[in-house]
Amino acid sequence: VYSIVVDSLDNKWFGTSGGGVLKFDGANWTSYTTNNSGIASNSISSIAIDARGNKWIATWDAGVSKFDDTNWTTYNTTNDLVSNNIRSLAIDKQGNKWFGTWQFGISKYDGINWTTYSSAVATSHTIFSIAVDAHDNKWFGAVGTGYHDGGLSKFDGTSWTTYLGGSDIWAEALDTDGSMWFGTSGGASKFDGTNWTIYNASNSGLSDYTGVNSITIDAQGNKWFGTWAGVSVFYK
Repeated sequence: VYSIVVDSLDNKWFGTSGGGVLKFDGANWTSYTTNNSGIASNSISSIAIDARGNKWIATWDAGVSKFDDTNWTTYNTTNDLVSNNIRSLAIDKQGNKWFGTWQFGISKYDGINWTTYSSAVATSHTIFSIAVDAHDNKWFGAVGTGYHDGGLSKFDGTSWTTYLGGSDIWAEALDTDGSMWFGTSGGASKFDGTNWTIYNASNSGLSDYTGVNSITIDAQGNKWFGTWAGVSVFYK
């Protein structure tokens, strides 16, 4: 399972590595695969839900599928998506969809037009994570073709800024105070808009410092980190 999201009805949606998408309503499971639905592929990398409840489902090999709970629509390179191999997606405050691909840059879809960004984040890298902060800046975490040669880029709608060069960025999360948290190949990093705080072997109790692969923040503000060696929680 590469992706989990919860919709407005509290249904859980799971994107799997070869079994398509599964929905759990609390009692029953529904499976969506290429055999019984219009989904583009059974290899799912990421899922996001827009303000209208549409499920946007990114695949490893066939672009992205949109599901409105009745109809399926697929977008791929024939629609100007920069690559069919998508690793990450996010939806910003204007409803734009952002897709991070495997070594081909970033695509944005505003509902009508597609825009490709390939100069700010090296096209030889994979965009493993995307997050949108409180000011609608987009943050793109890249994993390089070699070890520790990725990086993090912020796009404010006009300009690009790069941070954490030399670190692979696997995960991102927005804190309730507006800070951004990043899971990296060197631990966890926090950015409050001005200052960076790095949590690694010398100053934290993270269960592993070589790969923080996922982050989520609960209602109490506690940070949960998924690592190569289990789960760590940082209590607020």
